[in-house]
Amino acid sequence: MRLLFALLFIVALPSWSCVLTMGYRTSERLPYINAEPNNTGVFVELYRSAAKRIGCELEVVRAPKNRIIRDLMHGNIDFYPSLGFNRDRLRFTHFIANGLPEHYIGVSRDNIPEIRSTAEVANLGMLLLMSPGGYDLGGLPPGIEKRQPMDLDVPKALSMLKASKGDFFIYDEYTLSYYIERDQISGLKLHQHCCEAEREMYLGFSRKSPHYQDETNPDFRTDLPIGPSNQPKRSSEGSIAHRFAAELEKMQQEGTTDAMLQLAIYPKARELLERSEARATLPAPEPQTATPEAAKPETVPVPETQTENEAETTTEARAEIGPEKAQPETNQTELPKLDAESAEKEAAPRLDRPRPT
Repeated sequence: MRLLFALLFIVALPSWSCVLTMGYRTSERLPYINAEPNNTGVFVELYRSAAKRIGCELEVVRAPKNRIIRDLMHGNIDFYPSLGFNRDRLRFTHFIANGLPEHYIGVSRDNIPEIRSTAEVANLGMLLLMSPGGYDLGGLPPGIEKRQPMDLDVPKALSMLKASKGDFFIYDEYTLSYYIERDQISGLKLHQHCCEAEREMYLGFSRKSPHYQDETNPDFRTDLPIGPSNQPKRSSEGSIAHRFAAELEKMQQEGTTDAMLQLAIYPKARELLERSEARATLPAPEPQTATPEAAKPETVPVPETQTENEAETTTEARAEIGPEKAQPETNQTELPKLDAESAEKEAAPRLDRPRPT
């Protein structure tokens, strides 16, 4: 009996059929993730929700990026949350759209004219700020002047722009918007059309992960370049990686992913949403009974029956006031009429009055 009770207790405990491990570098990339050891942000909120939908738990590992990429190659972690595509990484990584947008734009001081290409940055002799090994949009124009400080992050880049220690900085639109909104930075200008079109963000899933199995992609086109949306292999149906990708796509279609991003960029919107939800849970006020008589103008009722004294008082009061006088009607026919001579005299002063000059 005790053994049966123990078995029932163990079965009742919450358990996870799988654990998905996300690896990321130690530095922050807000609003997606904070600096180590704080893992909060859009990445964890998004991936934890998708993992929960398929009965998995999310675990986060932080380490320098080179080590994380090495762990991704060997299957020690399952995926990297946002990974740029290249042919070399395709050997050990399967790319999955995570539902988030990615749009690299430019930022400068607000006295810089609108920049529509990186060639204009070079032609105007502007100093481009870049982190060492930073994303170069697949190739920058020749002759562009660069400054690459060590440990350059977004707050430091924006500060350098304000101090005229650089002229232009290229980074993800949503990250730039987050910092400008959070720190209420003025005097800067975003250049939406300088660099590249908006595209999907992809996570990199390790091909050596125990949760990944692949098969030939029947939609692969040999006449198109290989890329994250045109891969020779795809995750096998039924695999954890495939189910994970399907839930991420569903969350995007539901609008859940975009809502997470917007609420992270504009935290005041989250506060308003929480207040609205709190008000929605309050009990509805009880309906009040209408009192139409109270809305009517107050009148002095005349009693139907009066005492002898009351009747005498009323009669005396009416006698003192006297009969009500009829108000004359303002009818034009009852006004006194002027004869022709009077009308001429009446009109004469008006005709003789000199006009103002």
